[in-house]
Amino acid sequence: MKFLFFPAIAAIALCLHAPVTAAPMQQAEITRVINEVKVLPGEAASREAKVGETISGGTAVRTGEKSRTELKFTDQTLTRLGANSQFSFQTGTRNLSLDNGVLFLQVPKGAGGAKIQTAAVTAAVTGTTIMMEYVPGKILKIIVVEGTLDVYFPDRPGTFITLKAGQMIMMRPDALGFPQPVEVDIKKLLETSDLANGQFDPLGPQANNAIAGAIADQTADLKDGKLLGTNIVLPGRGTTVVLLNGDAALALRANDAGSPPPPGSSPLPSGGTASGGAPLPTDPKYLPPPLLAGNWRMNNTMQVD
Repeated sequence: MKFLFFPAIAAIALCLHAPVTAAPMQQAEITRVINEVKVLPGEAASREAKVGETISGGTAVRTGEKSRTELKFTDQTLTRLGANSQFSFQTGTRNLSLDNGVLFLQVPKGAGGAKIQTAAVTAAVTGTTIMMEYVPGKILKIIVVEGTLDVYFPDRPGTFITLKAGQMIMMRPDALGFPQPVEVDIKKLLETSDLANGQFDPLGPQANNAIAGAIADQTADLKDGKLLGTNIVLPGRGTTVVLLNGDAALALRANDAGSPPPPGSSPLPSGGTASGGAPLPTDPKYLPPPLLAGNWRMNNTMQVD
């Protein structure tokens, strides 16, 4: 059994953009409001969001502490925001913007795709379910739940990475390149994320079938030894890595996401083992993310609550 790295798959540049024939997004309905959610209509004063109201482009939606919301576009594209997040979209385009916080986005196959933009990168979504966390100046985290995703720098569209179902990248927003993706446990992620479950309605059959297929693929890879289960968990948001070793847990902080610990250091507890009983790697090149290969188990990875 070995640890595997998962290099990005090359794709032609034309795949980075949604088809020009796709119907533009004109408006979205707010379908769920949990705790404090505000609507910011351009230059006007903010107001409390209400279930059933429709917003158009140029109007931002912002959540407060321990708050979440859901918006649905006419083409059934679904957007959910976690706590302390702000989101908007441009009318007449398929461009969405995450200014800060946590996003769960599901674009139905055949809807024409969409582009989710941050100040750091742009992600081209076509018939895909993703989760994204963006904190300006601190961290960018992207996970593909099902489907594939192209991520590129807006000022350098030729520099991009293609992520498949179950893959995650975590990087600083000012990074000049993309880190190597790692595999995450999709089933565990969805079971523990408040944006996938919590007080939201279940996803539609198309998305559920695609997600079930992605989970089945991971299960088969684990059985065949292509993936190795670990005792590594990312609880909540940010870059804290928790190593579970029996009843003990060791928390690590990746102050510079993507940089390994100092040479010669070993952040693992003595005798640590993976969930399957295999020894955890002790070479510091494996830690912290995104340099660990194998299968990450995530506990509420994309939600702060």
